[in-house]
Amino acid sequence: ARLHSAVRFFDGFSTDEKVLKELDGRKYDLIFVDSSHNYSATLREIELYWPKLKGGGYIVFHDAGSAAAAYDPRGEGGVGRAIKEWLARAPVDLHSHMLLEPPYWANPCGVFWAIKASRA
Repeated sequence: ARLHSAVRFFDGFSTDEKVLKELDGRKYDLIFVDSSHNYSATLREIELYWPKLKGGGYIVFHDAGSAAAAYDPRGEGGVGRAIKEWLARAPVDLHSHMLLEPPYWANPCGVFWAIKASRA
């Protein structure tokens, strides 16, 4: 398949100014985040990338399950804690979301995705 016209990969850490500048002014159908596992960095990524999503678009976070909390180098609860706190604020443009962990997801670290509403 010729995905180069539809898929873009950005080299660098997700919160680097260089990466953020490349993303400016665009909206995306899918954003996949698999980064540091750090709670505070993940919370920042959600805040940065949710607005860059098109209505009806998906944001996906790897290592969002409870087992992956152990990967947070600061022991603050990792990706899962950041997602739970974001969901507790109930974004008005959140359509739906799902967290999959074993036995429903083969990877023990889990995955989370959220769908942005087409209209807020």
